Amino acid sequence: MPLKRDINMFVSKETLLVCKQVQGLWKTKNQNMAYLCNEVKVLKDKFLSFQITHVLREYNSEADAQANLAINLRAGQVEEDCK
Repeated sequence: MPLKRDINMFVSKETLLVCKQVQGLWKTKNQNMAYLCNEVKVLKDKFLSFQITHVLREYNSEADAQANLAINLRAGQVEEDCK
């Protein structure tokens, strides 16, 4: 499905470093992160608007718990929690 220019994209991220790098406010020294950051910069231009904001960890506990569970999944593995 192609990205549509009439979509407004809002991203919340726990990592302040990534937020600042995507915004172009901080340098990206790690080569892998620089590549990913450039990918985001290319993709964000495909949206009508793009906003990335930092969320403090104490306000992001559910996402943090899900990320910790995902770390243990094999590549391509999907696990659904139907609670």
